[in-house]
Amino acid sequence: MNLITNKLIAIILFSAASFSIFADENSTTLENWSKDLAQNGPEFVNGVKMYRPTMNDGQLTVSDFFETQEKNDETALTKSLLFCINNLDRTNEYIETIEPDQKRFLIDRYIIDGEGKDEMKFSYKLAFQVTDGIISFIASDITVEFKEKGFFPRKIKIEKLKPEEKEDHKKIIENFSYLNSKFLQELAKFVNEGNCQEVSHWPEIASGHAVEGMNETEVLIAVGRPINIRNQRTKAVWMYSNDFVVIFTDGTVSSVVQ
Repeated sequence: MNLITNKLIAIILFSAASFSIFADENSTTLENWSKDLAQNGPEFVNGVKMYRPTMNDGQLTVSDFFETQEKNDETALTKSLLFCINNLDRTNEYIETIEPDQKRFLIDRYIIDGEGKDEMKFSYKLAFQVTDGIISFIASDITVEFKEKGFFPRKIKIEKLKPEEKEDHKKIIENFSYLNSKFLQELAKFVNEGNCQEVSHWPEIASGHAVEGMNETEVLIAVGRPINIRNQRTKAVWMYSNDFVVIFTDGTVSSVVQ
């Protein structure tokens, strides 16, 4: 684990008030099990590089980093945010904070996988830090919803699972690791290969406001995807609600109605 990741862990564990410390008899066993899997488990699953959770201060977290081909940190930050905006479920997932000066941001994720007795739901926080072409990340505060033995609904912190004893708990952790790793791999690909417009309205973006003069990328990062878009010659109307509309003229925001 590098210094960037250590710094990011300290920031998130300090700033996220909802985080709790789970110290019980399961912690030591889970710590050993997760460490062994992280070190000896398959590095790739279905072509996805696996990032698996390990114990940090009583929490199972996924912390690591990847290098990018994008050497401009502001561009890497913009691409990362744009990827998240375009791939998060607007109903349950969102960008919680953006700190452009520090080149970091925090998102809330909610994944639903499978159906019926095999359905699993994962909610967690995923933080990113961009430094010198390296993107560090930490997934933490992980909650799991599933059906124990296919019948009994459970919603618990991931630290309460007992994968060393129960095969279905092991599958839950590995499934979370795969889904999160796939998201990270796709984000890294977009940072390396995707395009974005230049961003200059960072203060407004950080406060979640669309203002005149913004381009489409800036509006997307600031307030998310619209529910409807209407194109009219040189104008485009992005509708977010009946009382929130952003109007573009030749690709630049000319009016915000709210």
